[in-house]
This record gives sequence, C-alpha cells and structure tokens, in this order.
Amino acid sequence: MHDFFRLKVVSKRQVTLPQLLLEKLHLEEGDELEVEVADGTIVAVRPLKLVPTDFFSDRLLQKLEERSRSMEAGRKAHAPGSVASSERRSKPVATPVQAEARREENVRSTSGA
Repeated sequence: MHDFFRLKVVSKRQVTLPQLLLEKLHLEEGDELEVEVADGTIVAVRPLKLVPTDFFSDRLLQKLEERSRSMEAGRKAHAPGSVASSERRSKPVATPVQAEARREENVRSTSGA
C-alpha cells in the first residue's frame, strides 16, 4: 500500500515532515533525506541514516571525502547564473554512506577530534 504525504515549503525553505512519515521512514532529528530530481520532477526520496565512520578504512574515508569535494564542485557549477551550470550534463549523487562520512568528518573538524 502506498502512502501519500503533502508537504509545504515555508519561510527559509523549511519543510515540516508529518510524524507518521517520520515513523514510516524511521527518521530522527538530524537524519537527512536525499531527493533525486530528473527533468524537474522528484523521482526518488531516500532517507539517509547515520553510520559511524569507525567501520570504514582510512582509504575508503579518503575516497568518500574526495567524492564529497567533487559533488560540492558540481553544486557550485550548477549555481544559478553560472556558466558552467549550462555546460554540465550530469551531477554526481551521494550514497547514504558517503553523506554520513562527510557529516562525520564535519563533526570531527568542529570537535577537534
């Protein structure tokens, strides 16, 4: 059975998720959603869960960080008014593991660990 939820974008581009949606996706505060868009239409929404980076080798973490930098460069190239945004044809998509590795790195850099 499919469930449908209507979400509203409010000030500061914020969206409130209904409690039932949070429960069905097993989301908690701080979790993220990845939204895939093709031709101006949402084609997929995937929940991203936190995964401790202790489970990954240093080499894998380095690759994930390189991928994150590549993605960030792609976002900047797609900024409105950017010449590069009209020249690029595709944009890399992060996996849940890549997103968590990046988040963990940000936590480490802010905590001094």
